[in-house]
Amino acid sequence: MGKSTISKWICLKTIEQNLAIPILIELRNLNENHSALDEIFEQLNPIDQVFDEDLIIKFLELGQFLIIFDGFDEIQNDHQAFIIKDIKNFISKTIDNIFIITSRPEGTLAAFGDFQLFKINPLIPEEAYDLIYKYDAVSPVKVGKNLIRDIETKLTQVQELLGNPFLISLLYSVYAYNKEIPDDKVTFYEEIYSALYKKHDLSKGGWSRPKSLNYLPFKILLRRLAFDTARRGEVIYSESEIINYIQKAVSKCPGIIADPKIFLDDLLTSVPLFKQDGHKVRWGHKSIQDFFASDFINNSSSKEEILEWIIDNNRDDFINVLDFFIEQDFITFRKTIIYRILKDFVHHYENSYNDIKAIKQEDINERRTITFDLDIVCLHKNQNTTFPAFELFAERMIPGYKEGVKRGIVMPPYKGVYYMAISTIYSTILNKFAHKIPYNNYIKFNNEFGYKYSTSKEITFPSNDIYMINDNPKSFFNNYQNFKNVNLFIGIIGFYKSFHLSYMDAKKELEKIDYEISLSKNVSNLKDF
Repeated sequence: MGKSTISKWICLKTIEQNLAIPILIELRNLNENHSALDEIFEQLNPIDQVFDEDLIIKFLELGQFLIIFDGFDEIQNDHQAFIIKDIKNFISKTIDNIFIITSRPEGTLAAFGDFQLFKINPLIPEEAYDLIYKYDAVSPVKVGKNLIRDIETKLTQVQELLGNPFLISLLYSVYAYNKEIPDDKVTFYEEIYSALYKKHDLSKGGWSRPKSLNYLPFKILLRRLAFDTARRGEVIYSESEIINYIQKAVSKCPGIIADPKIFLDDLLTSVPLFKQDGHKVRWGHKSIQDFFASDFINNSSSKEEILEWIIDNNRDDFINVLDFFIEQDFITFRKTIIYRILKDFVHHYENSYNDIKAIKQEDINERRTITFDLDIVCLHKNQNTTFPAFELFAERMIPGYKEGVKRGIVMPPYKGVYYMAISTIYSTILNKFAHKIPYNNYIKFNNEFGYKYSTSKEITFPSNDIYMINDNPKSFFNNYQNFKNVNLFIGIIGFYKSFHLSYMDAKKELEKIDYEISLSKNVSNLKDF
């Protein structure tokens, strides 16, 4: 929300206050043939001459620069590994500068575990209302007062939309079209499409722009395009790239005949879901791509396989797609994603810490619960604490970390111990959707579970080294003196997780889903539906 806007604002303020020399790098411009350093050379070079590159490198090594890497979430998947390596290498050689990375939440951001995390605060209702009045001031149709009145009667339904300036603009547009506030997010985006497709240009006396396709074929082609581009992790394109995507989407939609160039013109003018961005075009907002990608999955005969692909490939960039899908088809979400998470949790619970002796069973059960999808690497305060040291250890000791299936983030030191918390997309999904899952007795929020996030004493490390908390019975983390205290320590490390899973309730839910799946396989005729 507003990542690029706030980046540009920071650059302007940095210049005004003479704090540093700002350089804004749009990460989507980087690839194997164009590094961060190449981008800086290109930006600093005047039109009619070229600066000495060695001199620029010397300036960068001296510091005094603020370098903003904008839009990490917009990097193409194919280029991501290279760009992460390039940025880390660049930072390590110019460490005396100030660096900012902007992004939506992404698991691969764990590669920058030594950065401090900040978030953009959502707008409060009063700020949202002020923005609505600003739209009213430039709109030919004044709907602000009525919109705010209706928002206040449906605040719960639209609370999520009010925090984001762009979504408020869309809400204003939808309300101006049909004078109603949608009941949920999926309906809201459906109505955005409907309003943009059907609305007349009020500034031109009610004239309506012609479209190359009717309402439904246009939507079918659009959602195919959204999924194909989301799968590649791309939101911005050259004209030839987007024409190629549209051409491929048309070939995958039997019965739809469309000219890619005319369809692109529709997306920029008649149904303006895309916008021009310099010499390139992009989705008007990533959430629009997410919605239509989710709509594609929801209407696909292979929806279960696609959901499995998202999990198998740890696609954090599809989290917001899943946020729409959970409202569109909770039944399929439950029998694929929830089922898989609960099954892996039960397996972890039943197959871990079985060789630990002389410890209370309740403490062992607690450890099994709180270590699900949480690997922890610890580093004593006297050790030379570097993120690469954590990473090398994690690569050796934790299956899946090097391949990116599991990602870690270094947390601030607690009682003299530095640690890296490592998890998968499971935790991201449960954190995001715990409040949206109905009848979820198997999810216990931290305040319900009764954990106390404090320890009475510091864990004593036997030597200055890197350690991993696991179920090895010989580990000092698992001896009688330390076991309970380590549980409390893990509670603090895992505090970013707002939930824990309940073993007994998870087993019951798995049995329910298994039963429902067996029923669906035994449908013999229409009366059984």
